Amino acid sequence: MKPMLKTCFVLALVLMVLSSIVIPKIVIAQDETLVVTETRPIFVMQNDQITQWNFDTMQSSLVIELGANLIGTNGIVATVTPGLQSAAHALDPSQTYAYRVDIIPQITPPILQPGSLVRANLQTNDEEVLFEHTNIVGYSISPQGDRVVMIYWEGVFMETLIRTCVLQIATRQCSEVAMAVTNGEHSTIWLDDTTFAILSSTRKVTLVDATTLQLTTLQTSDDLSISSFTPIPSTSQFLLAVNRYSAPPLTPTEFYTLDRDTRAVSLFRFGSVLDPAAMGAGTVEVFVFSPDAARLLYGSVGQRGQVAIVDFQTGQPAAFVNGVTQATWLDSDRLLFIQGFNTPASLSQLSMMTGQTTILIPDATGMALLN
Repeated sequence: MKPMLKTCFVLALVLMVLSSIVIPKIVIAQDETLVVTETRPIFVMQNDQITQWNFDTMQSSLVIELGANLIGTNGIVATVTPGLQSAAHALDPSQTYAYRVDIIPQITPPILQPGSLVRANLQTNDEEVLFEHTNIVGYSISPQGDRVVMIYWEGVFMETLIRTCVLQIATRQCSEVAMAVTNGEHSTIWLDDTTFAILSSTRKVTLVDATTLQLTTLQTSDDLSISSFTPIPSTSQFLLAVNRYSAPPLTPTEFYTLDRDTRAVSLFRFGSVLDPAAMGAGTVEVFVFSPDAARLLYGSVGQRGQVAIVDFQTGQPAAFVNGVTQATWLDSDRLLFIQGFNTPASLSQLSMMTGQTTILIPDATGMALLN
């Protein structure tokens, strides 16, 4: 049985038409006091091409044309920058290399899917295979870009285990972490150049020293089931999305903090304002901070998903958006997101300062945001 992973979505940018359409599924509270940070260039994957976009001018330029066609990569979760990125693809923090996972579909047996982690140099167009393994389901690039956490699964049917190893780019050696868990969601986040955190199906947060591979489990109450987590910028704390086992069904997700240094677990000053019955996942499965950490996006992604964007100090909602598959911040004011399933997916930007939502690309079916 293939493990359940967080859903992400992949490939193909098409029609580039600038229009101004207000999406009716969004509710906005305006904020005229916001200080806007510098707009980031956004890298986009389309039909084995990576382009760099300036969404202020709606101009794009080709960066690299990749050599492989990607097949069957919907299950790959790539993490490196704060955002809801595409499956299978990611940029390293220096934006020098593009990473992807190539999958070779197998008919017999269907449970074994050979795959490889491929790195493309955006300056020279050279590509190289860094890691090969069956059933790769995720990877996470370190802040310095010298290590990659690889996640893959082994076994058959009900005996499937999720395993993790730390790949040293220089040597191509991947050292296995002494932690194998049963199939389920498995998230990794780098905290600094030498430490990353794992949230596995055990619903516990484990810190891993990438050099020594020493494990440190941060214990929480047995009543707390952690569905997602993220570091709070400029602190030693994690923000946890928690559903208590003892809580009645459809209780809104609560937020807790977990301190990496003191191990203290505390109820956060606000919780989710989203209705679990209206969310596809029924719980908060993603967090994305704005560049200045003044706002927080949280919720669930997918066709029946819903996200909220709130003031991080007060929890006051600024916006709600349905059906988001990918999202990233252009600056501290504007959120760039892809939305839609049954109709062609659209790429839009949402301004917190003006309250305006503008569809930038009406047909962004399969588009992949890389940063």
